[in-house]
Amino acid sequence: MVKTNSRRTALISLAVMAAVSMGSIAYAQEVVPDETDGAATEVSEATSATPTITQLRVPDAIDPGQTITASINALPGGVQVRCQFTFNDNIGTSTWAVAMIGQMTGFAEIVSPAAPAGTVSVTTLCQLWGGSGFVADATAVTVVNAEPAPMATAPTANNARITNMVVPSWVAIGDSVNVDLNGIPGGSPVRCNTVSYNEQNEVTNITPNGWTESALGVVTGATSLSTGVVPRDSVRMVTTCEIWNNVAWVGATVRDVRTTPLPQWCLDYNNSLTRGGRLNQGDWLISNNCQFGLITQVTDGNVVIYELDPHAARITTVRALAATNKSGSPSTLVFQSSDGNLVQYIGELGAEADAVANTRAHPGGNWLTLQDDSNLVVYANADPANPGAALWARFGLGAGSNENGFFKLNTK
Repeated sequence: MVKTNSRRTALISLAVMAAVSMGSIAYAQEVVPDETDGAATEVSEATSATPTITQLRVPDAIDPGQTITASINALPGGVQVRCQFTFNDNIGTSTWAVAMIGQMTGFAEIVSPAAPAGTVSVTTLCQLWGGSGFVADATAVTVVNAEPAPMATAPTANNARITNMVVPSWVAIGDSVNVDLNGIPGGSPVRCNTVSYNEQNEVTNITPNGWTESALGVVTGATSLSTGVVPRDSVRMVTTCEIWNNVAWVGATVRDVRTTPLPQWCLDYNNSLTRGGRLNQGDWLISNNCQFGLITQVTDGNVVIYELDPHAARITTVRALAATNKSGSPSTLVFQSSDGNLVQYIGELGAEADAVANTRAHPGGNWLTLQDDSNLVVYANADPANPGAALWARFGLGAGSNENGFFKLNTK
């Protein structure tokens, strides 16, 4: 006979099966108790006249969805035993199951229903039939292990693709390579990479960290990327873009663009001086993009920054941008090894020369460079990749940076 106060159907496993008929009890094969690990409730020794559960054993812990086997030892043998399984944290659902204690062994087992989802523990209450009711309560608790986190669903590839890729028809030395992309679906990540080839077909990857990444507009499905700066020796640029389809980068789209090679006269000059360097009359510093030059002029010794024509066959000035307006001969621009000051001297270097302009207010420079925007800057470090702090600049470093005593190129 099974009682229940829930909608669950009791799952009953009998170690000793009972058949009750016409008020008498018939006994099936008895089972010897198994020594299994688990929580046990010990009960005081009983007299032969008192129905007593001497031991109740249940597992210490189970996983969600598993059942509990309650092992009962009792006196006397041959009486009914019932167990109630209450599934805690599951709105108190409980189920009764009934078995018979073996007449000779005094042992039985009862199996619970499976622990439903959300259960954190199961309380097992077992009782013996005492002639007029069930008595001799024994209780034990089983912990239900936490349910494992659901397995992540493997991403599913979509049909992401680049629908249009635009790069400039030509790229000048020193310019950035800008890429415009359209693709579907909106919001998908895209990435681009640009490599440069020189006349010897040697390859330089100009994209920092290999790839520049962005995301398409959610509504427009468009974005723009800058993949790097065209190096001085480049004659050809190859840009590759890909789109993420939730699983992999796909849809590689390639554009091959010719660059306008720099004239040889530009490649023959540097754009910088390190400490101890100098420009004698007639010497040039030329920016990497060949658009600007700094010269100590042969004609009058004046130090001048010019805009240049980068496509001309030889050095060709377009207009003067700035000058020291200090003339004389011989004239030398010296990046002094002693203190890192930049000084223009008129006269033979040594005791006879006059310092007519300098940056003495900001000594300590180690690298002088003419940048691609025509700015002339003194940096603390002689490392183009890590120049450190700017100590002086033609365009100034903020309020008060062009005080008297600076080597100042005055705009003409």
